Amino acid sequence: MLGRALPSTVPCQICGDKSYGRHYGLWTCDGCSCFFKRSVRRNIQYSCISGDNACVIDKTRRNWCPACRLRKCFDMQMNKDAVQKERGPRRDRSRLSLELSLLANLPKDIQAVGSKRAEQIFSNMLMEVSKSVVLSFTPHHHKRDFLMHTWNIFFLIQYVHNHQIVNIDNDSVHSACLRFTLNRTAKHTDPEEIRLFNCMLITKLASNFEFIRFISPLHMVYSLWLKNHCEAYYPTDEGRFARFMAFESDLTSSAMPFGTEIARLFDVSPAVLISKFPM
Repeated sequence: MLGRALPSTVPCQICGDKSYGRHYGLWTCDGCSCFFKRSVRRNIQYSCISGDNACVIDKTRRNWCPACRLRKCFDMQMNKDAVQKERGPRRDRSRLSLELSLLANLPKDIQAVGSKRAEQIFSNMLMEVSKSVVLSFTPHHHKRDFLMHTWNIFFLIQYVHNHQIVNIDNDSVHSACLRFTLNRTAKHTDPEEIRLFNCMLITKLASNFEFIRFISPLHMVYSLWLKNHCEAYYPTDEGRFARFMAFESDLTSSAMPFGTEIARLFDVSPAVLISKFPM
């Protein structure tokens, strides 16, 4: 029978969850292995949530304090040199499938740099939103329906997060992005901020979709988590969370028509790309 091997009898030496092999010198679960690799590659400097550098790291609390989680990885002597010697991040299979489907639908002549850049941002956005924890229970056809109506909002989040330069011919878009990127916030947004912000937007927009309307109350929860994240990791940037909230207001304002302008960046219709995306 094809599929993944059974878990090892040795639990993850970082959090105690099931492990599937040795990674960087230790028996670890996929979560701790990927966390260590990502932290080392990006040279991320974490701060302890509690301030005492003694948070408990186990299966249920491993995501609470990344500073203590990384400290435990080093205390257990995970090998950062092994991370740096790797050729680079492995490409996600579903993302690769999407990129191949995009290439299959692109015109044969040479495409403009702006179009390629926009489609790359779009590809990343589809991956992030479709795999969001708040949509994990949602059937594929409902995810597509949600993205068909909201893709432009999440495209802009990914756009500013990647700090890509794509000319969108719409003053409202430029004004909103400029307000958010004040003090270069967007250039330094971290993956956890964007994950939480996406969850915030999904739960805020959920009231417009009957099949996910019941998750709307989670908007307050994710807002609080994002606020705590900003205060813990960026204590000197006092207006950081406020800019996220202002950007959310801009993105969800009915007076901000930007879908048509963004769609002009693509050689393939966003609806076509969404319909072909492997949810």
